[in-house]
Amino acid sequence: MVTDPAKKPYDRIREHLMSSRHKKFKTASKEAETAGTSQQTLFDMSCRQRAKETEADGVIHDFVRALAYSGISMHQADGPLGDFARKYCKAVKTMPTGQRLRLKYLKEAFDKEMEKIRDDMRDVKVSVIVDESPDITGVPMSQKKRKSS
Repeated sequence: MVTDPAKKPYDRIREHLMSSRHKKFKTASKEAETAGTSQQTLFDMSCRQRAKETEADGVIHDFVRALAYSGISMHQADGPLGDFARKYCKAVKTMPTGQRLRLKYLKEAFDKEMEKIRDDMRDVKVSVIVDESPDITGVPMSQKKRKSS
């Protein structure tokens, strides 16, 4: 007797669909969907985690840029300033130490700023003029210290 190989899996699927176990899980799944408490898939969880990490990275980069522009040491991230940011800024809960900020994030912030300057200056002609003519005492102007007023 020859059996059709395609018939066997189909019969198993139909058998499963008619089983009480399948019906029980299907109704539980529908109830969870209507209540809004359906179980998250692994893909959804990883996407959500990636979005949080991206947001945190953006906040950390902005924090490092603000510290650098303000002339504040990255070690302040380990002190009260960092504690304040971790307490009140949800995205900075996993902010790295001051040393890590200095080694990784400060370099990235610097590279971004340099790229921004390069983009701004791409089609601009720049001239640098250095006045090396000596003053009355014979000292070149480029070697004189300027007085700040």
